[in-house]
Amino acid sequence: MFEADQGFREMCEELVEAETALSRVEQLPEPKRAARKAEWQDLVARLTREIEVALRENQAFAQSRIDNPPRP
Repeated sequence: MFEADQGFREMCEELVEAETALSRVEQLPEPKRAARKAEWQDLVARLTREIEVALRENQAFAQSRIDNPPRP
């Protein structure tokens, strides 16, 4: 999917960026740290769910193609 689906690839790239930002949140000044950490955690969770849904849908589609191959 990563190779063939631009939208999926963008979700994955966003997830990497969000996880990287989350890993660096402790370097922020104390007043901003808690809010930014919550924002990044929420984004990581949302993107993870979206990727999981996309993978399940792709798997279901692939399985339906196996179970019901196209007729010539």
